Amino acid sequence: MASRLQANMLGSGGTETDPNHVRFTLPEHATKDSLPQTSQCEAIALADSQWLCGLQADSLRLESGNLMEIEGHSMTQGIPGLAGAQQALADGGGEQDDVPKFRLGRHERPGVGIKRIAVEQLDEAVGRLEDPGEDADEAIHDARIHIKKLRAIIRLVRSEIGEGVYLQENRRYRDAGRRLSAVRDPAALVEALDKLGTRFGDEATPAALEPARTSLVQAEKRARTAKEEAMSEVTDILRSARELVCNWTMTNDDFSLVERGLKRTYRKGHRAYKKAARRPGIRNLHQWRKHVKYLWYQMEMLRAFWPRRLNVLASEIEGLAGYLNDVHDLAMLRRALRPNRGLDDGVACKGVSALAGHARRRLAAKSLAAGHRIYAQKPGAFARRLKQRWKGSN
Repeated sequence: MASRLQANMLGSGGTETDPNHVRFTLPEHATKDSLPQTSQCEAIALADSQWLCGLQADSLRLESGNLMEIEGHSMTQGIPGLAGAQQALADGGGEQDDVPKFRLGRHERPGVGIKRIAVEQLDEAVGRLEDPGEDADEAIHDARIHIKKLRAIIRLVRSEIGEGVYLQENRRYRDAGRRLSAVRDPAALVEALDKLGTRFGDEATPAALEPARTSLVQAEKRARTAKEEAMSEVTDILRSARELVCNWTMTNDDFSLVERGLKRTYRKGHRAYKKAARRPGIRNLHQWRKHVKYLWYQMEMLRAFWPRRLNVLASEIEGLAGYLNDVHDLAMLRRALRPNRGLDDGVACKGVSALAGHARRRLAAKSLAAGHRIYAQKPGAFARRLKQRWKGSN
């Protein structure tokens, strides 16, 4: 159950009339030092362990150790996750709606919601990297997914935040993802080999796979010493990005906020699909895979505006992304098993590589069949249908 968020509108005489004077309760023992400071006087409130972005404020004050007062404007935009911020303020508080993470709420201001989602992804990634538990590889994998979602977000609002901000943010998250990928890939190869054994149990018996697996595990062990360093570096990068997200400027607050980004993402995926269908090589399939993932994450964000259709579409895109992920991993596995890669038992590795090549071709064919269904529309028609549903839900 979400913690209670109280927001009371107080006028100069204590009357509930002034929307520029709002008071929030914070977790116990909150102090001003625990709140991030911004260069744009943008107050960021904490409720239910989530930072609420978008509160343009002139001042911030704590009272009784855990009570924050914000004086500014546009206060109703600062309460994501509530079914109608105005009603929540008028009621003097209430439970936060159970809006799923990485999902815009139907009654949420889109600009505020997108900032909320971006901050959640940053916090989730940092949390996994700082506290990986017993499985650092799984933590790195999870953090990379959050980073990919952030890249999907900035593509969605590219025209709003501006080209300069977009390029800066995209470079930041791209480099962070690559840094983690460099230390995660050896473990991913072992996983790809195990999955190959599951698919081809008759041919890929444990005995047949063992020489290749032993060599890959040894390579993975050699990479372990670099993981902590990479995780620490990326944590610092993501922490520094938090304030920048809250300073994004987005002027539109309707479908036009995401319209151009959605159309661009679908168009690029459509073009990449056509190219991969003509020449289904490793590079073309990999490029298509990236655009498929961006579209998948963007559909996940917008599900609430057309649940029946977008639930189905997001599931279809997720399945396609899964095929393409496996195609990518198998291509990497074949590359790692080449004789000049220094792995032991080259004859056995060669046999596994041939089997991986066969599996990759089968999955590539399934990917193209799924892509034919998903990219059947023109990009403009795709965006127009979503726009109609958006308007119909508001």
